[in-house]
Amino acid sequence: MKFQFRLEKAAHFYEQKEALKKLELAELVRRVTDLKEKIEAFTNENQLNLMRTNRHQVISPAWLQFSSERSGYNLQSIKELNEQIEDLQLYLEKKKQELAEVMRIKKALEKVREKKWNEFKLIKNRKEQSELDEVSQLLGGKPE
Repeated sequence: MKFQFRLEKAAHFYEQKEALKKLELAELVRRVTDLKEKIEAFTNENQLNLMRTNRHQVISPAWLQFSSERSGYNLQSIKELNEQIEDLQLYLEKKKQELAEVMRIKKALEKVREKKWNEFKLIKNRKEQSELDEVSQLLGGKPE
C-alpha cells in the first residue's frame, strides 16, 4: 500500500506560485530601492551645487542659470520619482496580499496532506496488526 495524496498537483502548483510571488515582491522592492537611490543622487547633486555656489564670492550669471536650471530639473525628477515610489508601494501592498493568500492556501493543503498521511499510517498499522493477529491465531496463540 502506497501513500497517495490526491491534491499533490494542487499543492505543487501553490508551492510554485508562492515562489513566483516572492520573486515578484523581491523585484518590486529592488525597484523601489533603485528609485530611492536616484532621489538621493539628485538631492546630493543639488546640495553639491549649492555648496559650490556658496563657496564662490563672485558667481557668474551663466553658472547661476545653469545651477538654477539643474536644481529645478533635479527637484522635478525627485517629485516624479516620489510619485513612482508611491505607485510601486501600492502595487507592492497588493502583491503582499496576493502572496499571503497563496501562502494561506499552501498551508491549508499541507495540513490536509499531513492529516491524510496520519490517516494512511493509522490504516496501515491496523492492517499490519490484523495480519499479525491472524498469524498468531493460526499458530495457536491468542490475539491480544
